[in-house]
Amino acid sequence: MYRALRNVVVPALVASVALLSFGNVAQSMPPRNDKYAVAGMKAERGYFFSAPQGGTQTGQFIIKGDVAKLIEERGAWYYAVYTNPQTGTVTAGWMLKHEFGQTLVIDNRDEVAMIKVEKARFRYNGKPGSAYLVFGDVVKVLEASGRDQSLVYYMNAENVETTGWILKSQLGRIHRP
Repeated sequence: MYRALRNVVVPALVASVALLSFGNVAQSMPPRNDKYAVAGMKAERGYFFSAPQGGTQTGQFIIKGDVAKLIEERGAWYYAVYTNPQTGTVTAGWMLKHEFGQTLVIDNRDEVAMIKVEKARFRYNGKPGSAYLVFGDVVKVLEASGRDQSLVYYMNAENVETTGWILKSQLGRIHRP
């Protein structure tokens, strides 16, 4: 039935949103912690549904490049929470997993960004290296003070970690999801 996403637990605020929307779902959620998973929307539009598998589309959506918190996983679905960085409006519901990129576990103090180009090479000593990220990958931004580059962290599906510099022009909006 309920499966925590990669053993990630839910911040109290997000659990409250889930309780308001889906009552009994929140009862099976794990205890509070400051870590959660995020992923970037790769589809042009990703719609929220009232329930996985057979739920109705709510009419609310996020667009390509938006980053959402992923709270629960059920088959081909994620229970996702998106906070609009400009307005603070919170939208929550079930979304199709295939519309998202690779997940990344972060804590509530981290800033993230989504890769917005087809291929972004890590840079070492100012020159592109062989390691790269692809459109839709979400990275943790460790340092954004450089003029044209940001130091980022990424973990792939095989749990291989990479830290390096990426051109700021290849990153989407840097924010706290």
